[in-house]
Amino acid sequence: YIGSNNKDFTVNNCLFEHNAGSGVQAAWSSFGNFPSNFSITGCLIQYNRADAIDLNNTGTLIDANIVINSNNMKWNGWGNEDESGTNGTNDGSGIATLIKLKKVTITNNVVYACYRAGLYIKDSYDIVATGNIINKTNTSVGEGIYVDTGFIVFISNNSISVPETLPSFKLYSLSSNTMVNVSNNAQKDILVIGKIIIVINVQIIV
Repeated sequence: YIGSNNKDFTVNNCLFEHNAGSGVQAAWSSFGNFPSNFSITGCLIQYNRADAIDLNNTGTLIDANIVINSNNMKWNGWGNEDESGTNGTNDGSGIATLIKLKKVTITNNVVYACYRAGLYIKDSYDIVATGNIINKTNTSVGEGIYVDTGFIVFISNNSISVPETLPSFKLYSLSSNTMVNVSNNAQKDILVIGKIIIVINVQIIV
């Protein structure tokens, strides 16, 4: 748990497992200033009942300056806290849930068998996701990467494997001031709901 008003720190080479909530949870803004200027690197985050990393800013959009790099996330979002692939919960993003954050970089993370979206982005700005590997199981729900009312989001060079019934990307409720750059990803398909300014160089692999 990362408490309010914390900043300028690194979480490195840690193990987070078998938590009733998320593996790493940042405090909501109602408790103070949302944590900022930190990195989470080289961690193993597994068998947690909610998200691998939950960065849900409940206040106004902030300059977060967060780096999530080279972490291994497995089997998050399952109520049984095991590898049975049953009893999914209401949470369970693979890499992280990002809400109302600016300046977050997500690189070289490996996700296996998360219950919900491999990466969930909502109401956020200047998000970069590159070089991540997301693999979902046949009993997972949600998308490989989900973007809802994001502002500027760059998603490139990720490998995304999802069941045939699920989209690799879901771009939802995007407005006229939104720019989403999706390029050079190994993916199955893209489900678009809303208006997109830029979606380029998409490689479709069925």
